[in-house]
Amino acid sequence: MVVENVTMAARLKGISGDPFNGICTSNVTIQLAKTKNVPWTCTDIAGISTDGTLAPCDLLPDQGEEKIGACTFPEDSLPIEDVKVQTCSYNRKKRLSSREQSKANNVILQKLYLKHCVLIKTLNKGATTSQIQK
Repeated sequence: MVVENVTMAARLKGISGDPFNGICTSNVTIQLAKTKNVPWTCTDIAGISTDGTLAPCDLLPDQGEEKIGACTFPEDSLPIEDVKVQTCSYNRKKRLSSREQSKANNVILQKLYLKHCVLIKTLNKGATTSQIQK
């Protein structure tokens, strides 16, 4: 992978006390734009890197070119790879003025608030969330 003129190489954040493990970057070329930003931000992660041009954070130590195969990627396909992305479009015939849009947003918020109140009252009466129908 080659990226050019970026202000940050990566921001990798795991969960405190339960870091994301097994991160591996291989053959990544990064050219930074002139910036004062830190190129890598890494917290609560663990892994390795191989054959990169911009040194990664300390939590991804470089294994060198001799270990370029150190990143073993799964060969099995994941179910997400078979998902068909559906597209839709929406054409608004009339553009609302900011006042009309604000009014429409308030109506939506009021409806959400009322649904929330009904849900809270139902739960307070002892119903479980599985008993509440949409």
